[in-house]
Amino acid sequence: MAELRRRYVDTVDGQLHLTEVGVPGAPVLLMLPWFPLSARLYFDELPVLAKLGWHAVAADPMGQ
Repeated sequence: MAELRRRYVDTVDGQLHLTEVGVPGAPVLLMLPWFPLSARLYFDELPVLAKLGWHAVAADPMGQ
């Protein structure tokens, strides 16, 4: 299984939590959950997308 990386990015309104997997130079696929869900909604899909060549990023607007 591919290793999930987690980080925060600064935004105008604070910080946004991201969970990502895949090669950083690969095409990016950004997944946004709907309220009140979190990025965990995509944890099963992230490694599969990485194997298909994507840099998959799941945003967690509510934090982690």
